[in-house]
Amino acid sequence: MAAATSLLITAFLLLSLHLTEAQIGVCYGRNGNNLPSGQNTTQLYDYYGIDAMRLYEADQTTLEALQGTGIKLMLGVPNEEIECIACDQTTADEWVQTNVVPYAEFIKYIAVGNEIHPSDQPASSVEPAMQNILNALNSNNITSDIKVSTAIDTSLIINSIVFTDENSGKNYQNLFDAIYDAMYVAIEKVVTNAPDEYTYSVDDGRRHNTRHKPPRVVVSESGWPSKGGFGEKIKMKASRKTHHQTNGGLECGGALQNNGEEEAAATPENAKTYYTNLIKHVKKGTPLTLGQEIETYLFAMFDEDLKPGDETERSYGLFTPDQQPKYGILDIC
Repeated sequence: MAAATSLLITAFLLLSLHLTEAQIGVCYGRNGNNLPSGQNTTQLYDYYGIDAMRLYEADQTTLEALQGTGIKLMLGVPNEEIECIACDQTTADEWVQTNVVPYAEFIKYIAVGNEIHPSDQPASSVEPAMQNILNALNSNNITSDIKVSTAIDTSLIINSIVFTDENSGKNYQNLFDAIYDAMYVAIEKVVTNAPDEYTYSVDDGRRHNTRHKPPRVVVSESGWPSKGGFGEKIKMKASRKTHHQTNGGLECGGALQNNGEEEAAATPENAKTYYTNLIKHVKKGTPLTLGQEIETYLFAMFDEDLKPGDETERSYGLFTPDQQPKYGILDIC
């Protein structure tokens, strides 16, 4: 996360050819020296009925442990690996062969990079890296089952974030809905104006026109820190992700700071309230998607003591490192 103190909301957009079940997942960050093993963590997901995991890099212990659990996975390609994968198809092939092919049954998404700003060194390598990953998936006949994406700076759409829309009469009461719907509208516009060759995808061996398919937004990170000092204000940040066009979607995204309004402090009470209300909220949809449940990944599974920045950066966990729930039993199922 770029901001030292932040409420994180990250979205993952795609063009969906069919509705899927709503799902609450949890991000599994591993930036700590006191965290449970991948096997124990997977057992914790299973015990609490958490059916989806976001893993930021391939960890063989975790991947092996996920087999047979029914837990779906969003698997990340770390930023530092992107340039090598972009430059060499063989490297991409090896990455997919090692980290995806044996586990394709439960991998739902591949996120190539995380929150890379256009000015960052790997930025120009994201697109070719995604293409090489897609080529590798295609060579193994699994492209229709696994979607590929990346994260891009939300400042690209910052002017699209509107809290009060006089034309539609919508008055947004929270940043979550405003951001979600802004991205929904943005992707609709991109698809509508895209050339025909960018508006088709293949599903079950058939070619489908996706131009008129509504986007489906997957919120791949949303969290609230439990520590940071009394009175400390939370800055809002958001980053967006969309699928590569050859895999059924398009790309946009980024980071957004709130409009100067003060937010509540980073406390356990506020964090519990946020997670509890978020889980309820995403089952109802946003003003543009009323009644459509939103696939959402809570950030994060554990407090991570090695994360850089101030205390809030290390305090997003739903569980302590000794696997105790910080907020009781949340209605994740």
